[in-house]
Amino acid sequence: MSAANHGEREIQEPSTLTLITRADDAGLNRSTNAAIRETALQGITKNVSLLAVAPDIEDAACQLATLPLCFGLHACLTAEWETLRWGPLMDRNAIPTLVQSDGFFPHQLALNSAISTEEVLSELAAQLDRLRSLGFLISYLDEHMFFSCRHPDLRPALEDFSTANKLIFRPDINQLPNTKSSPNDSSSTQFLSQLKNTLPGTYLVISHPSYDNEEMSTLRLYGKKDAREAATRNEQRLMFVREDIRHHCISHGVRLMRYDEL
Repeated sequence: MSAANHGEREIQEPSTLTLITRADDAGLNRSTNAAIRETALQGITKNVSLLAVAPDIEDAACQLATLPLCFGLHACLTAEWETLRWGPLMDRNAIPTLVQSDGFFPHQLALNSAISTEEVLSELAAQLDRLRSLGFLISYLDEHMFFSCRHPDLRPALEDFSTANKLIFRPDINQLPNTKSSPNDSSSTQFLSQLKNTLPGTYLVISHPSYDNEEMSTLRLYGKKDAREAATRNEQRLMFVREDIRHHCISHGVRLMRYDEL
């Protein structure tokens, strides 16, 4: 006779669902850094990707560097904001194919534009050095805005760069598949639905945590008429801290993994 027939609660077998939970864009601003810290201390964040070129990367070091997280170089060749611009760490005259006439990174890389692989690797080396100088132990590399999708010829160079610098580079890991949900569902509610309906396997979950506050409300993406990113990124923060999501992961044996545990 089963335990359920004795009135006892039926015990579920642990799930083999494994999530590489990653918070991106650390260094963007103080709101982002604080939100990522919250998702690490009170939520499910295990990996944090760092924007070495962003204006508040030093604050990110103060808030995050000592936490037990896996840190990555969020390799950056673009600056997607209309209201916030940044450029390379290298001398701009040394990497002319990577910058616009104003010296900043482009909002988005043009498809198959003529950029120098040598210049890319020099800039990424400077970004890696910057993060290490701030006290971060860098274990992996990923791409801000997935630039190699528009420049597939850069993928082998990124693989070689990662190998030479002893960094994990795993662009092959699938993200959680979409599931049916209401159009009005928030991103955090959709995420919970994905957790409940995804078959066992290893998946990457990317979030861009921040707060819906005055600092974030000043940011507007290039080409957008309104500034909705504050609300959007606050929802992505909730993806990694909502109590029901955390409880589901615990009660269903979802494994939360760092890149360096793969």
